[in-house]
Amino acid sequence: MECQRNDCAVTITSNNHGFQNGGQVRIFNVNGLNTLNDTTYVVADRTANTFVLSGSNPRGQSYSSGGTAWCADYGCQYFTYTGRWGAERTSQISTCVSERTGADAYTDRSPAEARVGANYPIPGNNCPSNALVPLTSDRTYLTQQIGQLTAGGSTAGQVGLAWGWYAVSPNFNSLWPSTMNRAAAYGSNNLLKVVVMMTDGEFNTPYCDGVIAQNAGAGSGDTNWHNRCDAQNGSPFQQAVELCDAMKDEDIIIYTVGLDVANANDDTPNVVDTAREVIESCATSADHVYLPSGDTDLREAFRAIARSISDLRIAR
Repeated sequence: MECQRNDCAVTITSNNHGFQNGGQVRIFNVNGLNTLNDTTYVVADRTANTFVLSGSNPRGQSYSSGGTAWCADYGCQYFTYTGRWGAERTSQISTCVSERTGADAYTDRSPAEARVGANYPIPGNNCPSNALVPLTSDRTYLTQQIGQLTAGGSTAGQVGLAWGWYAVSPNFNSLWPSTMNRAAAYGSNNLLKVVVMMTDGEFNTPYCDGVIAQNAGAGSGDTNWHNRCDAQNGSPFQQAVELCDAMKDEDIIIYTVGLDVANANDDTPNVVDTAREVIESCATSADHVYLPSGDTDLREAFRAIARSISDLRIAR
């Protein structure tokens, strides 16, 4: 193959490709220029219909056919980033999500106006197949879905808590199938909005740009694949409390259930970094906190919560 440029970098022709200089692209399935495949390049010298793969130099190879180029920046199908220990890593986007960042990190603003965070799984932290269940009174269906849950290693408790809020928020109704119950408006007559957070307290998985952050706790997938940046929103414990405060501002009642959660042993003022502190800070009041130990206590805790909600409905 004869080089068409002084640096022998490959020029791709793709009408209306939409890539921008400085952006990343991931190359697949090129026949002939095999060294390009499964590699990420930075876009350079773009025109409307062409772009250059900066740094590519497939000397001794000749293009024959095929090939696809995918965007590899955050929010795209693929994301290439620097791993915790400096190696280049590429992950493919999943149907899971991570936490929101920026001005809407702790709001329930409609996802049509403010997207939730993308999620790029890493080895040891795959996206589970179970989908979130919207509001429903179908006990059989709920029991079936619970029975399909399996235990895993990572716990992004702050993300689960956020979706507890979104499930009762009218701003997220557009996401749910028409066959499911939609959340009523805030302030509706004869309405209680209640969120129950149950956890074992292992909030160990915060994110940076949709990848598990370098300051995640132990057990959050392969650390070689963690993103080389700290979580944009900080500690998952503190994130959870911020979400709870925002929910309570909307008059959402929050019960917390901490299964086998130890007493807090942290005297740092104004810092929430233990499960016990989250459970106590998130609840609507001390009367809304449950700390069961074992299955029997857990069942009784949920019976007590059901009685409490029923009493609230009668009182109102």
